[in-house]
Amino acid sequence: MQPGLGDIWRLTGTAILPPLLVLLLLAGGGWLAIAPALIGAGLVILLAGLGIYAWRRLEPSGTPVEEAPAAEPTPEPEPAEPPAPAVADRVLQALPDPVLLVDGERHVIQANAAAESQFGRNAVGRDLSAMVRHPALIDAVEAVLEGGPGREVELVFPVPVERVLRARVEPLVGEADQLLALIAIQDMTAARRTDQMRADFVANVSHELRTPLASLIGFIETLQGPARDDPEAHERFLAIMQQQSQRMARLIADLLSLSRIELNEHKPPTGETELGPILGGLADALGLKAAERGMTIRLGAAAPIAGVDAFADLTRMPAVQGDRDELTQLFQNLIDNAIKYGRTGTAVRVACWREPVELPGRRSGGRPSLAIAVIDEGEGIAREHLPRLTERFYRVDKARSRDIGGTGLGLAIVKHIVSRHRGRLSVDSTPGVGSIFTVHLPLAEARKPARALA
Repeated sequence: MQPGLGDIWRLTGTAILPPLLVLLLLAGGGWLAIAPALIGAGLVILLAGLGIYAWRRLEPSGTPVEEAPAAEPTPEPEPAEPPAPAVADRVLQALPDPVLLVDGERHVIQANAAAESQFGRNAVGRDLSAMVRHPALIDAVEAVLEGGPGREVELVFPVPVERVLRARVEPLVGEADQLLALIAIQDMTAARRTDQMRADFVANVSHELRTPLASLIGFIETLQGPARDDPEAHERFLAIMQQQSQRMARLIADLLSLSRIELNEHKPPTGETELGPILGGLADALGLKAAERGMTIRLGAAAPIAGVDAFADLTRMPAVQGDRDELTQLFQNLIDNAIKYGRTGTAVRVACWREPVELPGRRSGGRPSLAIAVIDEGEGIAREHLPRLTERFYRVDKARSRDIGGTGLGLAIVKHIVSRHRGRLSVDSTPGVGSIFTVHLPLAEARKPARALA
């Protein structure tokens, strides 16, 4: 601890007082001659004390030592700054739903990755009305840009596959107080399809299961009553009951399969699939069923169109864009139908060739596709039935269809699988000659992103 000024004065006084007292005594005794010397000594001691004090108040560098400052209050934490533009942009790009930012001229000035995947990588700079051709959304954006509150609109696009979108439009103030419109789009197709499928499932099941259930109940009551002790009736009725229960099992399996396909119909598959191994496996699996009717399955047949070279070796066919399991089910249904409705002793032919056709959701001019035709030699189908062949539970010959185990859903499943793959299904039939079911599927090549919703 350093001495203060009071301490120095006390030390100096202690050093001066004794000589002064001695001076007074000497004055009384006549020794005044030496008084000046004594006074000079006292002054020297006083100056020495003041020098010590000044030296103690100086640091080694010569700077005066200052008193320790009083503790200052802890400052309040400053509010968090808004995220940097780079961080905000990364958050925007990571959002799974399309987000667009539109200026007062209805031009897109920013789009996240999901929006570029939906509308194309050149979305920025384009006019909104050229990208989303829906009046309700354009009206909502214009209302917000004119100073109105945010609003929500529902967008329904019927082609190439019906889609339901929900768009939320909110005002946003940009640089220089410019009013912008922020558009967030959410795909509601799956939710709407789920609701519709629940209703359809109940209606279809209640209608189609009524007959086999009534048969089962009737046979059970007969076996419990009049035919209780009749072994022949037991065997006959149990065989019929087994057929009806198997029919219900097939019906439920087809309904579940159809529901699953419809649920994802608005999302085209992105994988690549080789059809040669699929068709070869189906020919082996269904060959025994065909042999029971004296029929054969012939792969690599000639195309039904004159002048077209078909693939004789299916392993040389190009890959298509598609889901392997769904494509297996598609061609299994077509070949199985050809076996069921073809004449005994005939052949089911499968022909494949490459052909440019205009597919749903593609620009005009055609896109390279692979055509696969399943050809039977059956009774054929009258022209008036062709437009309704792919409807659920539609049967040209209801009695015959039920007798051979048909559920009325096979071609409906084919239609929805083709639709999900953005392909095309065509049917050509001549009564007394046979039918040709042709499926066109897009080849697995670089796909152009969608440019607009219309």
